[in-house]
Amino acid sequence: PWSFMAFGIPGTGKTAFMRALACALNEGGLAYGLAFIKSQALTSRHSVEEVRERLSELDDFISQLREPTLIVFDELDALAPSRRESPALLRLSMWAMDFLDLDAPQLQGCIVAGITNNPAQVEPAVRSRLFSTVYFELPGKDEIAAIIDDQKLPSSGEIANLLWRDGCRPT
Repeated sequence: PWSFMAFGIPGTGKTAFMRALACALNEGGLAYGLAFIKSQALTSRHSVEEVRERLSELDDFISQLREPTLIVFDELDALAPSRRESPALLRLSMWAMDFLDLDAPQLQGCIVAGITNNPAQVEPAVRSRLFSTVYFELPGKDEIAAIIDDQKLPSSGEIANLLWRDGCRPT
């Protein structure tokens, strides 16, 4: 599989990019599914046994994929924490390393992506299995203007006029 990690501070559009990538793959004539996995939901507030069960269920789900799929692990650092930071969570990192085995037949034709705010918290052995790393930075003034224009969002002046017209008065 082709794989990469997207990282940057919160609010830089990493998650939105993944959804847009899935749409672009389909618009380009490819039939890609999207599996968006919230890593934190797999691991938080669960016993070790529950986490193993959830990982086993995830393995089963992925082995049943019948079409190329963009598999996105949001909060990759929760699924593959650095052994230096969290030695007790070694099992998670080992699962992630096994999952990213490049010869895994269930991943043929898939794209695997991980999202994190802090790549230093992701197990280095997992990071090394990813083909590429993409840094997302905060957009500048011009980029923000382009985003607003592309989204056909009303300007702040237009919003204020609408609120004023509908009886909302600034305080």
